[in-house]
Amino acid sequence: MIPFVEPTVYIENEKLMLEFDTFASRLGITGYAICDFSIKDGKSAETQKTVEHFSRKDINIPNLNKVRDFLSKERKQCEILSVTTIDAKIAQWVVKDNRVDILSIPVSKIKEIISEQLANVAATNQTFLEIDLSSIIHSADRKSIILHKLARVMRLILKQRAPFIFTTKAKNPYDLRDLRSIIALGNLIGVPELRTKDCMKAFYERIQLNKKKLGDEFIATGIWKKSKNQSPKETKFKKKKISDVEIELDDLPVEFIKQSKEKRRLDRQRYVLFEILSQKNTKYEKKQIEDLVWKEIGYHFGSVGSSRVGLYFSHYDLESQIGIIRCTNHSLQSIRAVFSFITEIENERVLFHIMKVSGTIRSLVKIAKKKAT
Repeated sequence: MIPFVEPTVYIENEKLMLEFDTFASRLGITGYAICDFSIKDGKSAETQKTVEHFSRKDINIPNLNKVRDFLSKERKQCEILSVTTIDAKIAQWVVKDNRVDILSIPVSKIKEIISEQLANVAATNQTFLEIDLSSIIHSADRKSIILHKLARVMRLILKQRAPFIFTTKAKNPYDLRDLRSIIALGNLIGVPELRTKDCMKAFYERIQLNKKKLGDEFIATGIWKKSKNQSPKETKFKKKKISDVEIELDDLPVEFIKQSKEKRRLDRQRYVLFEILSQKNTKYEKKQIEDLVWKEIGYHFGSVGSSRVGLYFSHYDLESQIGIIRCTNHSLQSIRAVFSFITEIENERVLFHIMKVSGTIRSLVKIAKKKAT
């Protein structure tokens, strides 16, 4: 299983952290980084076993000299150190500093700051470039513009093989997305699934290395104290470079809209088991959910694209808010992305969680009935 860490979570108290733990465990998230908030592990023994907590410090200072001072002070105080900036000079300097784990740039300025040269340096120093997906999840009017901007930036990053990490900048547990949803959203901006998984794995390994550096055994880069129960071979730790994936510059997200007639004849059916999580546990009718999903599909893919989805609601239980939909295998990633875009129903925060995908409906019906009882 690929370790998936949400790199940016904003938490104000322990109660909210326990809610995040519950959602993260349900979505299969390995762990999450708590940004600029020092807190002890939650008191719930169950959530501690399944979800890891990491400390993250974000430096957002417009002065380069002050950024340098903060880096020297904060490096040994947290497991993830990031710099957020809209200044091109600071960004160019940050990717050269091996103390920085993440360079974060607001979407409004990302196209102007991330250049081919910066991506190349980030690849050399293995500095992760953070891509904010919350801008496309929650935006309503400018979603197509943001998608186009992020797609152009990702072409540069993929070409230079620079490491990157996706984030939803979760301030609420309903902002979290599971691994498959993140992959589907990345696919919309031209990122292959394998590349996303490689970066997630490399990011998790970076965190584990930083945790070791915060311990007493770390002396300097490549130099570790030998513990009593540790052999010399175990003290060595090498950074794993993200595997190369050949990417063509003109590669675009694979969409069912652009498929040929011959390929569409080979479409196979996929059945998707999903549940609706809401803050007030409101019971939504099947017709209401159908209309909402079709509206989102029509908005993002148009009339022609919607007709090729092959979407059909096969099962829906009002009490458990669990349903099964049918779609084509080529449109599955698009369905995952559409579900990620649905964040509210009648001003109530909701989360569409895909529990399982299968080629047959029989096994999913059994799971749905078991969950309903």
